Amino acid sequence: MPRGGIVASLVVATRGRESLLARLLESISHLDPSAIQVVVVDQNLDDRVTRLLAAGGIEVLHVRVPWANASRARNLGAALARGRWIAFPDDDCWARSDTLPGLLAAIGYAEQVGATVVTGPIRDEHGEPHMRRWAATSRSLTVADIRECAIEATTVVRREEFLAVGGFDPRFGPGARFHAAEGDELLVRLDRAQQGWSGWYDTGFSFGHPRRVAGTDRASVRRTFRYAIGAGAAWGRHPRSALAGSTGYAIVESLGALLLRRPRPWLVADRLARAAGILVGAVLGVFTFHRPRERQERRRLQHLLHEDLREARVREWQRE
Repeated sequence: MPRGGIVASLVVATRGRESLLARLLESISHLDPSAIQVVVVDQNLDDRVTRLLAAGGIEVLHVRVPWANASRARNLGAALARGRWIAFPDDDCWARSDTLPGLLAAIGYAEQVGATVVTGPIRDEHGEPHMRRWAATSRSLTVADIRECAIEATTVVRREEFLAVGGFDPRFGPGARFHAAEGDELLVRLDRAQQGWSGWYDTGFSFGHPRRVAGTDRASVRRTFRYAIGAGAAWGRHPRSALAGSTGYAIVESLGALLLRRPRPWLVADRLARAAGILVGAVLGVFTFHRPRERQERRRLQHLLHEDLREARVREWQRE
């Protein structure tokens, strides 16, 4: 087990999903607040989350902000958190029976071996892994393994190292220009800052998350395209990183599936949207992150967190 004090803080950015947030909070209501802290960064403009938390049942640090950007919200939550490690479950996740014990056990092992990052798989309502081609067994990992061993909702990072690199880039993630890939981009940037980090992927630690089936209708194809643009932009920002292999493989895999099978029309559109989105995102990423003024932009983003800390409205709710 990890050493004493608050081991981990669960930082949850939320907007417009109070019923799903209630499910997540209910699933972790049995946690030990001396070991795990919950931080909810509320991006709603009304009091829906305040009313939910006022009902009691769990200790929560409630942070209210007047803007909608998941990465910016997570960075603020991490800065206010007290845990040595920071996890970022989505507000539509839920804790399974083994989630919190698995998290503490994985962190305990990571602290023994000096790892910086802990990850685990995402599971659907039936307990089946999805959203990645997850490795089948627990293992050590590096940035080269993020395609099959990491995703934002189950990525846990040492707080000190997370803040040292500036956290998530607010230009990636829900509410940002590039809607996805904020976790991959963070792990690549962290790897460069530390000249290579070591991590631990643990199949005993997982969060539940709804399964979304790709290629079923126009809305699902648009979602694929939007997420693919994010993945491509991360690649465009870090063209010589491990993302080059993973995004290149995703393009080949998408187009190859069309040649080897006879998929239904919406699935064809989904695969084409994925490949096109990655390429479009890569071009946008190159022009966005390699322009002459990019250094000034990075400094502006660093100041943004300090401004958010001054302006955030914070309230701590106690268990009743």
